[in-house]
Amino acid sequence: MSHARILVVDDEPFARQTLSEWLRGMDFHVFEAESGRQAMETIRRDEPDIVISDVVMPGMDGIQLLREAKAVKADIPFLMISGYPSHSIASSAMKHGASDYLPKPFTPEALTRRVSRTILLHSLSKPLAPVKGMILGSAISAILWALAIVALAALFD
Repeated sequence: MSHARILVVDDEPFARQTLSEWLRGMDFHVFEAESGRQAMETIRRDEPDIVISDVVMPGMDGIQLLREAKAVKADIPFLMISGYPSHSIASSAMKHGASDYLPKPFTPEALTRRVSRTILLHSLSKPLAPVKGMILGSAISAILWALAIVALAALFD
């Protein structure tokens, strides 16, 4: 889990730098972006393992960033943070594909738990992708065999 590549996006320099320092102290590789546009460049170029983004930012806000990033890399996990916590912000973030939501202020321990959980859940879902394809292939194969048997039965009747 350590050595994960994390992108921290926050327009407030102090918040961004503090988060980055906490995460570097936990042995994560950290990228920083001060805007949604800059974050999209980093996502395309550096392919981080997780994005931690503030929701309220000028220009491209965190929800817009989430939507655009998911269009580029659908499986990228997002931990959304906000200094203006509300149920509507949290539900909007989750509706658009955020992995988790954490209201500000929070402790380094709370951040560590959320980041660790998000990375763990994301890593557990990766091995399932090939299995989904095998299950779909098996289901299609079973249907085709059933149709062939029905056709042969009708032919010999």
